[in-house]
Amino acid sequence: MRFLRSVTVVTLLFFGTVHADDTPLERADQLRAAYLFNFLKFIELPRAAASTIRVCFMGARGVQDALTGSTVDKRIGTRSIVTAELPADGDWSGCDAVYLDAAADVRTALTQAAGNDALTVSEASDFTECGGIIRLFTEDNRLRFDIDVGNARRAGLKISSDLLRLASRVEQ
Repeated sequence: MRFLRSVTVVTLLFFGTVHADDTPLERADQLRAAYLFNFLKFIELPRAAASTIRVCFMGARGVQDALTGSTVDKRIGTRSIVTAELPADGDWSGCDAVYLDAAADVRTALTQAAGNDALTVSEASDFTECGGIIRLFTEDNRLRFDIDVGNARRAGLKISSDLLRLASRVEQ
């Protein structure tokens, strides 16, 4: 319930910057960014630096822009959010979380990053089967998510039971 309230509040904060000329795609990216921000609040990222959480993006420029623009003055605990493009060489070592565009070759990206302990999020339909942790999807005009706990454990991440209860499906 706490997560749902946080998503609502953060979504309102994100949408507080929505303008009449924002497209539906921009609003959808803002909602995805709000979910990503809240996922970070409910997942223990053991590698995250004391002062920052680095979120890397492969594609999904709209989500990156929405997250960057709306988290300038926001923190998760004592940490600020820093966004970056995923390096072209596929090196995830400096990333605490990675958002992969649904159009990206997620299977190859996840295989190249094997052994990294970053939170991974994508809308790719086969994302969790490929080793991803959280898959976003739209159902009945609502954004929902699945979580693969086994993939999270292999990455050394601990997911709050509050977040697990809100998932549409929890995979082991």
